[in-house]
Amino acid sequence: MAGSRDAALLVTLKPGSYTAQVKAAQSASSGVALIEIYEVP
Repeated sequence: MAGSRDAALLVTLKPGSYTAQVKAAQSASSGVALIEIYEVP
């Protein structure tokens, strides 16, 4: 998609439940967010 700004984050977390929050940089902005979570060996 034109203008797309993809990002990645690699972290080590202890087992448990987590919540992801996605916010726009500007409060008037809107869009679609896709969050994918993978287990890395």
